[in-house]
Amino acid sequence: MKLRFFIITFVLGFIFITLKAQEPVEVVVSQQKITENGMTFWVHTVEPGQTLYRISFAYKVPINEIIKYNPEAAEVLKVGQQLKIPSKPSELSPYNPNNFIYHITKTGESLQSIANIYSVPIEGIETLNPGVGTQPLPADQVIKIPLDYSVLLKTQQLPDTNHYASTKEGFITYKVSEKETLYSISRKFGVTIADIIEWNPQVKEGLKIGQELQIGKPGIKPQERGFIEYKVKKQESLYGIARKNRISIDSLKMFNQGLTENIKEGQIILIPKRRATSYITHIAEPKENLQKIANKYEVGEEDLEKANPNIDKKIAESTPIKIPIQAIEPQETEVVQPVAEIETTPFTAVCTPTYRFKNEEFKVAVIVPFMLKASSNFPNQHTAYSRKSGELAVFKYLPFYEGMLVAFDSLQKIGFHAKIFVYDLGSDLEETQRLLQKPELKSMDLIISLAFSKNFNLIADFAKRNKIPTVNAISKRDEIISNNEYIIKPYPSEDFQPEAVVKFLSSKSGKQNIIILRNNKNLFKNYTDKLLRLLQRHLEEGHFAEGTTIKFLNDSLSGVKSAIKPGYSNYLIVFSENEAFNINLLRNLSTLNDTLKFSLIGLPSWADMKNAEISALIENDVHFLTPYIVDYYDENVQNFLYCYRERFMAEPDELAFAGFDITWYFGHALMHYGKDFRDCLPFLHLSGIQSNYSFKWLKPNGLVNSFWNIYQYIGYRPVIVNR
Repeated sequence: MKLRFFIITFVLGFIFITLKAQEPVEVVVSQQKITENGMTFWVHTVEPGQTLYRISFAYKVPINEIIKYNPEAAEVLKVGQQLKIPSKPSELSPYNPNNFIYHITKTGESLQSIANIYSVPIEGIETLNPGVGTQPLPADQVIKIPLDYSVLLKTQQLPDTNHYASTKEGFITYKVSEKETLYSISRKFGVTIADIIEWNPQVKEGLKIGQELQIGKPGIKPQERGFIEYKVKKQESLYGIARKNRISIDSLKMFNQGLTENIKEGQIILIPKRRATSYITHIAEPKENLQKIANKYEVGEEDLEKANPNIDKKIAESTPIKIPIQAIEPQETEVVQPVAEIETTPFTAVCTPTYRFKNEEFKVAVIVPFMLKASSNFPNQHTAYSRKSGELAVFKYLPFYEGMLVAFDSLQKIGFHAKIFVYDLGSDLEETQRLLQKPELKSMDLIISLAFSKNFNLIADFAKRNKIPTVNAISKRDEIISNNEYIIKPYPSEDFQPEAVVKFLSSKSGKQNIIILRNNKNLFKNYTDKLLRLLQRHLEEGHFAEGTTIKFLNDSLSGVKSAIKPGYSNYLIVFSENEAFNINLLRNLSTLNDTLKFSLIGLPSWADMKNAEISALIENDVHFLTPYIVDYYDENVQNFLYCYRERFMAEPDELAFAGFDITWYFGHALMHYGKDFRDCLPFLHLSGIQSNYSFKWLKPNGLVNSFWNIYQYIGYRPVIVNR
């Protein structure tokens, strides 16, 4: 442990070193305006040195509003990039205590000079940094800078004990403060929104400043709160569940924080025991008609007309619609514990996750090129995470290690015991040989490596000789698992993209018309052949609804329109990396009649198209495949962000997310199955922050992740649809 503590302390000492940044420049409000979907936008062209904070300040539009219509801006701003900025922003959302960035001071800086840099009031910085003086600050001091300062100045601090008092056993009385929401209160006390509503039915009418709430202890079972836990079945839709359980969609979403229409088999939904008796209410969405609503709830259009005698075929947005429900008797619903998903095979009994090795102590080696020896030679590395231009080598992989530390802390809280050995390994092959001669390395139960390609080849041979499971955390190359059953590759292989598509499509209800389009008959032949075989097999085995059809088109834009069928859910799977072809396809499809229901599924490269408008991707319901994606609205992601920011005073990147996911997954594997966990990896499916892991063992080769994320844009926000 002393070794671990020393290395952690030494490495984290480098976090506070900063690069000289370009001074921000003044932002001039653009005179160019456009109108889309009834909204007016400024078109702002990003200039060198401009930041989201400066642009937000100039246009008086919150940053989250800019990101809403320009999601790519959340990752990076590029010179020449055009941003759509709403001329009438919506109301500012309640202040999030994590909604700030960090500034590391330079010699001679004061709070006032920092406030001038970011164009925020000095009072906002003082609120976030109590006790920091206004005089010149010492160098390398970390200061929090608010992003949405107009709300921050009106927001009160977290309540102290004066805000609540003990009442009956197990409950306290809490007084609502200004700008608080059900979500923020639920986070403070570690309870759910459904808990608060059950304890305080009056909050359905809205929260008021000074209102007193009864807050109980977290962890009370749903049955004791007046809820049942409903487990989503195969091919069920949220609308079908709402009608079956006699509850409106809005109510379901109120009781289940973050619930969307994109549900999956096995998902748990809280449903109150008190429900409607004759009908539920649906609030019409934009461009909905009676037929679309009937299809959503799987009821007859005639039944809707009887329940709503004065309704027109064309329905105005926000119109309440009565949905008739059957007299379904309430069913006892099994309370499902959050255990890992397993497959039914002869190995099931052995590979059932039971934490039976929870009390054992494991040895884990972490090999990371921290480059602390200040090597100026940084070799090119083909990995899942490309190095940014101008980035110092010494900082490249540090976020991965930081993400691991957050995961180790979380694992320890549930009983994980391990000695962690951390090694800094550069590109020198002789140095690698010396590392592999260390006597303790042969006794490891797991090696997690970010070593460069040539260095990893030596590590892989060592792992095979000593029978040590070894994870290559970042490599894209499938060759690394070749003829070595001890190598594990989390980055998914492209060979499993067809399987991901078929699994996604077979989870959909209703008859489908599946169209496969290839823009070049000489490309993607293996993929299209495999996809056709898988689709045909799933169709024969009854995984698709009766009447589902499959059609293949080769380099034929003209045949696409005629191939789309009315009355079907049409899915167009496009094998093309030609951006001109893809954009032309989107334009052609946008002219189709609104009554034709269709969706597109594109290759991962579709996400990189530079000239495709997000509005066109939304209009054509484009779905993307991607190895990794982070849903920043997910509660687990928000928890990770909070822990990471609090501990390292920085924003996590993809490497940090990967470090957490890999450590979290393999920590559970060790606790469930012990050091010989490889046989059971194909049966352990855990959800991560940026992906899921579903490993396949390709003997005599190693194990590779087969899971590909599928997402689409809903309201300019990327939403994952297959996790």
